[in-house]
This record gives sequence, C-alpha cells and structure tokens, in this order.
Amino acid sequence: MPIGAYNPWIVLSLARSINRTLLRLPLCRILAVHFIETTVGTGPRPKSTGVLRVLESVLRAIIPAANPDFECRYESVLKWWLELNPAGEPQRELGFDEHGGVIAAAPMGRNFGFFTDSNATFVHHEYPVVEQVLFEETWSEFERRFDRLHSAQDQA
Repeated sequence: MPIGAYNPWIVLSLARSINRTLLRLPLCRILAVHFIETTVGTGPRPKSTGVLRVLESVLRAIIPAANPDFECRYESVLKWWLELNPAGEPQRELGFDEHGGVIAAAPMGRNFGFFTDSNATFVHHEYPVVEQVLFEETWSEFERRFDRLHSAQDQA
C-alpha cells in the first residue's frame, strides 16, 4: 500500500500518541546501541569503621564477590566507557585509570560488573560519545590480556 493511501486521520491520531521527539529521529537512531563516557561512580569509596567494618567482613566471607578480579580496582577508576542498549541500560563497561589504561571490564569471566550488574540507566545524549570501533578495539585488547592471564593462572 503506498504511503499516500493511509487515512490521514489515523496517521494524525497515532502521531499524537507517540512522543514527538521519537517522530523526529530515524528508527535506526532510536534502536541503536550507544557508547558513552562517564565519570559517574568514580573516585574513592567511603571506608567502613567499627561495627560496619566487622559486618562487611562477615558478609564478604559469606556472600561471593560480584567482581572478584576488579573490585579492588574500582577506587582507581577515573572514567568509564559504557555500551548502552536502546533502553539506556549498560551492557558492557570499561574502567580506565589515571594513565588511560583499562583496569576493569565487565561482564568478563566471573565478574558481573559495576554498572552492568545494577539497574542504572543512562540517557546517551547527556554524555560524551565514544566511537564504537574504539570501544570494540579496546574491549578486545583487554579481553585478550584477561584471557591470557587467567589461562596462565589455571595452568599454574
């Protein structure tokens, strides 16, 4: 059926019920995966003291760590690169230190992630864009290093 054959009243009715912002964007842009940079969740974490410190130690002994390989590095992360699905939910993450090196990534191995294991959502256009090719290259390079390290540990 040609586009001009649609009833204009039905089209107008549907247009009113859809968010005007979505009407201005091409469909491929709405459903796209986005790559962003953020400093949310960076910096030192508050230290537990007294009873809270003891309770934290007990819980850590009972409950397995969600990120056993990277949790100790989170305080050193100065920026994150996130891959977001169309709903703005993080699917993959890369954490960078002060020298620009990747020190955390997830999900990877037995690590669920800082953002990827949370209910956090991001509005992609509020953050600087990371080029997909650069994200993929950086992810692949870190994943190769991670796999080599863990295969060497398994053999030892």
